[in-house]
Amino acid sequence: MNKSAYDIDIFLKDYVDKNSKFSFDRALALKEKFKYKKITSILDLACGTGLFLNEMVKSFDLEYGVGVDLSANMIKYAKKHNQSSKLKFVKGDMTNFSLEKTFDLITCNYDAINHLIMFEDWQKMFNNVYSHLKIGGVFTFDYNTLLKLKNFSRTSYYEYEEYNCVWHNTNENDRFNFDFSYYIKQKNGEYKLIKSSQIESTFPYKLIATTLKQMGFKHIKFCNKDFKKCNPNKVFRCFVICEK
Repeated sequence: MNKSAYDIDIFLKDYVDKNSKFSFDRALALKEKFKYKKITSILDLACGTGLFLNEMVKSFDLEYGVGVDLSANMIKYAKKHNQSSKLKFVKGDMTNFSLEKTFDLITCNYDAINHLIMFEDWQKMFNNVYSHLKIGGVFTFDYNTLLKLKNFSRTSYYEYEEYNCVWHNTNENDRFNFDFSYYIKQKNGEYKLIKSSQIESTFPYKLIATTLKQMGFKHIKFCNKDFKKCNPNKVFRCFVICEK
């Protein structure tokens, strides 16, 4: 049985390295965007390492922040490396959670939403977000567009000091399968093979916009990373921002 990539220690180390810059840059962009808006609390869905949430709490001097992630390995890492008393990390599914709190800002970063392969799960997630958002609160997430997923190369090979990785992608009816083979170097010089797989889906921006509007979200915008309006059909990663 294939392991989740997020439960493979060597992948987690590489993920942390790549995610650190994204977390810092994203927190900086949000701080600039909302510098005139009062934000005291944040919920980060699919929080991963917790680095982004930690940056947000520091940048905004928030009262509290909560991170939710389905991976026990990620939650364990987040708790160990982000020990602020203002932070709480919870293992949970972003399509089905209940925290008995509401937040000024809810985020979902790093195209995590694409891992929800059925649109009904996107709808469940949006509905949960709406119920956990304060009146006037902001919801922002980013997703890989169809343009990006269709432009992923079929097979890639990466070679590192501690491991090598073969990454093979297939596309069936716009459902994208990512198969990873990790060859991890052992102390005796041999390599141990660990396999992992992920599936991503994406959906038309008009469907996303219509669904958000029907649920009650307002001021829905599709932007680039700098929050400038963009054509979602012509970018690889689209950032969505809306309010309750």
